[in-house]
Amino acid sequence: MPFLASMAQTNIYESNGKVGIGTSQPLNMLDVNGNIGLATALIPMSINSENAGSYAPLLNFSLNFRESNLNPSYVGAAFRLDSRSNFPLYQWLIRPPGQAFEQEVVAMALTRDGNLGIGTGTPQERLSVNGMIRAKEVKIEVSNWPDYVFEQAYSLPTLAELKAYVYHNKRLPEVPSASEVAEKGIDIGAMNARLLKKIEELTLYLFEKDEEIRRSNERIEAIEKKLNKTNSN
Repeated sequence: MPFLASMAQTNIYESNGKVGIGTSQPLNMLDVNGNIGLATALIPMSINSENAGSYAPLLNFSLNFRESNLNPSYVGAAFRLDSRSNFPLYQWLIRPPGQAFEQEVVAMALTRDGNLGIGTGTPQERLSVNGMIRAKEVKIEVSNWPDYVFEQAYSLPTLAELKAYVYHNKRLPEVPSASEVAEKGIDIGAMNARLLKKIEELTLYLFEKDEEIRRSNERIEAIEKKLNKTNSN
C-alpha cells in the first residue's frame, strides 16, 4: 500500500520504494506516464515516448527539440527509436533553430533490415549516402574480372559489327544509356569491369590492325623490289 500520495491521484509513492508519476501502479523504481523534460537556462532536453493509435511506442532523446520550448538560438537534435514497421528503427534528426517538427531533417537512419542512410531516411542499400563522399581509399570487390577477353576462345565482334551497334544505339555494347544512368546510377565495380573489357577489346583491335599494317608493308616492299628489279633490267 502506498504510504504517501500527492494531490494528483495518479502520482504515488509506494512503501516498497517504487515511485509513480502519472500512474498509480508503478512497476519499476520510477514509472513516468508521460514525457520527461530536463530544461536548462538555454537548451531544453527531453525524453519523450509516444503512442500513435495501434502503433507500438516511439522513444525520443532530444536536445532543444520540444515543441513547447524551442530555443531560436540553437540547433535542435534528437535520436529516435521508432518501432513502427514503415519507419527506420533508428533515426538521428536535426531541426533548424526555433523551427517546428515540419522542418526537421533526417541526418542518419538505420532500418530494421540493416540499411544505413546518411542524409536520407529511406536507405534502399546497405549504405545510402545523399551527398558527396571523400575517402583516402576505396576498395570494391568485383567478380568475373574480364581477363577472359584475352583467352583464345573469346569471340571478338568485328569492327563492322561494332560500328553498326554504335551508330544505332549511340553507345558501346554493355554500357548503360544516359537515361539509365540518370534514373538508376551506376555500379562502380561492374562499370569498371565493363570499361576494362572495352579497353582489352580495343587492344585486340589494335593487334589486328597492327598485323594488317605489317602484312601490307610486306606486300608493298615485295612490289617495290619487283619494280626496282624491272627498272634495273
